[in-house]
Amino acid sequence: MGLLNVFGRPLKMSLSADSGNDDHPNVQKLSMEVENLNEQIEKSRTHEQSLGEAKDLAEKKAARYFRALERVEKQLRASEKAHLFASEQVRRLSELLQNVEETAATVRKENNILTSNIATLQTGVQKLTDEDVKKEMTVLYHDLEQWILNYIRGLFDAQPGLGSLNAEDSLIAQMQSEISCLIHQHFWTSDFVGCGAQNNQYMTEINDFIGHKCPSHVLQHWRFAMSTGTLELGRLRLMSECDFIIQQFGNNNGLPITESSRLKQILWRCIELKTKLEYQDAKYIFWYYVADSPFRSERMRNPMKEDATGEVIEYTVWPGIYKESKDGHLIVEKAVVRTVPLRI
Repeated sequence: MGLLNVFGRPLKMSLSADSGNDDHPNVQKLSMEVENLNEQIEKSRTHEQSLGEAKDLAEKKAARYFRALERVEKQLRASEKAHLFASEQVRRLSELLQNVEETAATVRKENNILTSNIATLQTGVQKLTDEDVKKEMTVLYHDLEQWILNYIRGLFDAQPGLGSLNAEDSLIAQMQSEISCLIHQHFWTSDFVGCGAQNNQYMTEINDFIGHKCPSHVLQHWRFAMSTGTLELGRLRLMSECDFIIQQFGNNNGLPITESSRLKQILWRCIELKTKLEYQDAKYIFWYYVADSPFRSERMRNPMKEDATGEVIEYTVWPGIYKESKDGHLIVEKAVVRTVPLRI
């Protein structure tokens, strides 16, 4: 191929006859150089064309990559939104589940209360709270204390030689301790007041068996029936036991009728309290602490001392009471005691 002119056409080399022989070495050399230049130009054009094609191809690929990247970014944003939406849905469902569980627990509790109330209405049972029990125990304690005070005052008035009465004298507490001990032994130790000591263990076993094998409302109906029956069938025996307690504090002529009647009323109220406690869902247990037992502030109190730690019981003035339920033992009312320092 010859040398190209400015229009891209091959240059034609024309030598006149005057220029000499075509086979002159210079002419041949020049022709070869022209051909080489034309080849280089053609290669350059081909290479330039290839570069252009490669550039176009690269631009197309880059455009595809950018479009793919945009799609991925769009999908990623959509995925993030979906994740946030799913997280929010999970949160709302968790709140809904918690609300449902709380509502279900409330409904179960209300159903239990309604079931208990229905059983109460059917049996005529008076439901007592722990505060009610504590209040009744406190009232009985103070009423008995007042009766003893009046009784001792009557003794001092009838026999002036005994001296003057000090309202804080331990004689009142000692006498109250003796009466409360008898109340505890005769009325408050059995599962069902009036059943008698010889039947108490058997009745306790039956009560525990029914409590484990039957629904709570069945146990409540059974306890109501048994308590009512033992109270009525044992009424004469209970009245006889009241008379026995009263006789322990009479002089040779016995107590005045009015004082005897007042004490008997207090004793019968103790029986009625025990009967009402037998109707309750929980089991209430009276506790009387014997002498020389260590003082325990969580179960007892000494009205005469703020701190009786380290001392022992001289005598129990009034029994304590605690409740036995599914949640364990709960002290309803502490026992009232008198204490003395530990003897070494």
